[in-house]
Amino acid sequence: MPNYAYKARDNGGRLVSGQMEGRDPGFVAGKLGEMGCIPVQIKPAADQSNPPFQVWLARKFKPRSPVSMKELVYFSRQLGTLYATGVPLQNALTVLAEQTTNPKFREIIREIIEQIKEGKSLSAAMAKFPRIFDTLYIHMVESGESSGTLEQVFDRLAVHMDNEIKIRADIKAATRYPKVVVIAMAGAFVLAVTFIIPKFMSIFKASKMELPLPSKILMNLSIYFREYWFWLALGFGALYGGFKFFIKTEKGELWWDRVKLKLPVFGQLFMKIYMSRFI
Repeated sequence: MPNYAYKARDNGGRLVSGQMEGRDPGFVAGKLGEMGCIPVQIKPAADQSNPPFQVWLARKFKPRSPVSMKELVYFSRQLGTLYATGVPLQNALTVLAEQTTNPKFREIIREIIEQIKEGKSLSAAMAKFPRIFDTLYIHMVESGESSGTLEQVFDRLAVHMDNEIKIRADIKAATRYPKVVVIAMAGAFVLAVTFIIPKFMSIFKASKMELPLPSKILMNLSIYFREYWFWLALGFGALYGGFKFFIKTEKGELWWDRVKLKLPVFGQLFMKIYMSRFI
């Protein structure tokens, strides 16, 4: 929804100003009237389509969320239930803030309440915390505000995230064995080129026998790995960091999504996961 800058007179005749999101100026005027203020001026605010740098950075390089998905499921379901029974939004959020056992989540909910008191919509207040509420969550809440179906939106979000938890658990169970095998193979390779092959190199040199090409490659790899391991690790780290940065860009994200869908075996798995989320 667009953002409007307003000036109004409160019950004491004092001039107050601020910004509020709304469908149109009439919607903002109605909200101001509910707050006991008389609108003086309402006009579109400056373009704020670009999010603040901190919000953009948090979305691009999102660290681990301090709120688990299970806590978010409980929050969404309870908020939808309270709102459906006629409890005002601020009161419902206050109740949930008191009930949550996560101190960080409690502070976030209280900050959302303060944002709502300042005249911002629930979706705009939640958008300040991209580590907790992703883009889908924000847009769903925004659509619920516009259509007046917030209780249904929160119920659907709870169901969606509950299914997401089950899907992630199934994926972890299905990929646990391949991960163990890959890690074991990588560990065995490092152990071989670091400790085992060097012990045989002196024997091969003393015998002066002609080694096959694969053995020569493996011996040279062992030498380079032991002498230049620091630079190898640094190079792999730089490549990994560059790759992560690239796939956070719009073009890189699109390219990586296409690659994942074309992977053998896993491509079909990704497709089924994405389709289940979409449905």
